[in-house]
Amino acid sequence: MKRFVIGLAALLGLVAIASAQVVTTRNFPEGAQVNNVTPSADFTTGAAAISLTAISGKWNYICGFTVTTGGTTAATTPMVCHSAQAFSLTADGVIAHANSGMRIFVCSIVMIAAAAENISVVEGSGSACATGKIGVIGGTGGTMSVAATGGFSSVAAFPWISSSVAGNALCLDKSGAGNVSGVITYRGAP
Repeated sequence: MKRFVIGLAALLGLVAIASAQVVTTRNFPEGAQVNNVTPSADFTTGAAAISLTAISGKWNYICGFTVTTGGTTAATTPMVCHSAQAFSLTADGVIAHANSGMRIFVCSIVMIAAAAENISVVEGSGSACATGKIGVIGGTGGTMSVAATGGFSSVAAFPWISSSVAGNALCLDKSGAGNVSGVITYRGAP
């Protein structure tokens, strides 16, 4: 609940730079609803506070928004992950491939190590992301220590982390020869 409140506060902080209407885009439970957004300034300086008026007895969601020039806000569809890739590796290797010009946005990842070792998720190009290697979860060279039959998991409905360079693959970087198995859900986007 604490993470939800912090996330909601951050989202509302981002909304504070726009003045318009926010439209939910999912048909849950009664279709798209327009929520009133009340400006507190004329937005000539690019900063103002707004308030969202919830509808009593209804589901109220902020699904996404885009700030456009002129201070208007358009609803956007939240990014969801549509690709899943299982992996089972005994050496460094690719766990998610990127198309040219696309970054990889990760929704969920589960990794279980058969033996105690250090693991990381990195991005880069070439064999096992060896060229231009950048740490994504942990550092390069396997920096998160896991016990035998231990691992790492993060499961989310929407992306929470991404590669930083378009075209880079995501790879498992590990310190030992034990098997690390898991699954990653992701999507490619510019």
